[in-house]
Amino acid sequence: MSGWHRFARARRGSFGGQSGIEQAAELIERGELDAALALLQPEFDGPRAVAARAQISGALLNAGRLADARIHVDPLRAVWDLEADPQAGQALAKFLARTGERDAATAIARAVLRSHPQHVDCWRVLVDACPAEQRAALAGELANAADALVSPWQRAKIVCEQAIALAGADPDASIAALARARALGLGPDETIAAMSRAVAHGADRAGLLNGVARAALTDTERSALARDVRRATVDDAGMLAVLEQHMGTIVDLCRATGARVFLLGYPFAMPKHEELVQRLATARGIPFVSMVGPFATRLATEPHSAWFVDPIHCTDRGYELMARLLAERLVSELR
Repeated sequence: MSGWHRFARARRGSFGGQSGIEQAAELIERGELDAALALLQPEFDGPRAVAARAQISGALLNAGRLADARIHVDPLRAVWDLEADPQAGQALAKFLARTGERDAATAIARAVLRSHPQHVDCWRVLVDACPAEQRAALAGELANAADALVSPWQRAKIVCEQAIALAGADPDASIAALARARALGLGPDETIAAMSRAVAHGADRAGLLNGVARAALTDTERSALARDVRRATVDDAGMLAVLEQHMGTIVDLCRATGARVFLLGYPFAMPKHEELVQRLATARGIPFVSMVGPFATRLATEPHSAWFVDPIHCTDRGYELMARLLAERLVSELR
């Protein structure tokens, strides 16, 4: 949960007193994009249309729903062209970066940042598009931008981008920046996301962990930062080994109560995970229910949105299918 959301929730409770846009932010955070879209619909022709469209287009983009995001980005493109509105420009830059139009995305991001350096998503576009040899210079720009901001939370987010820009060439400087961002309020989730991006850009996992070991931190700070960096930088083999251990523990705890255990796969393709769960089920004599095939059959003739609200979470219809598949296996096993 972002710092803004934590503050808003503490001040207002769940939805009490919130505007439609703020309520939509809560729904988006919970992954309820279609509900957020319905809530924002009245805003699209009003005075807050830019804010509403920027918000929902970003959420749809993050969920991989590019066609749906484009419906809201196209009006923002017109606003940017006519008025150079920074919210519209930031949303447009994010969309262009995701669809591979990096030069256009970086040009718009630069234009926004000239007068609105607090727009962290524009910095993120620049960091993600920046060639390795130019990242040190970009890190310097980020440091200057952060120093000029008053808000600790905005500074934290921009210093976090600085950490990502530095990670490939200078792990120690990257970790130092990350520690500064955490001191300003950056949380574990944001730390993990940042270091995952750093690894995706070529940063060395071991180098980042060694940077944590060398950083000027208290033992408590070092332990917490090492935990989060380790979570972000673990490779597939390490992640699957931990998953197998945890699943084995869960199976043992369930069986200790006398419960019958069934293991399920995900409703989308994750071959290594599926293999691991099948292997564990076989070793423990547990029924395994695969979901991939039944969902793939339906997705061959129906849109993804009929079964998933985002790339990984099902619609009500999707969960109903999962329940039916499990029920059929339960009946078969308990006869």
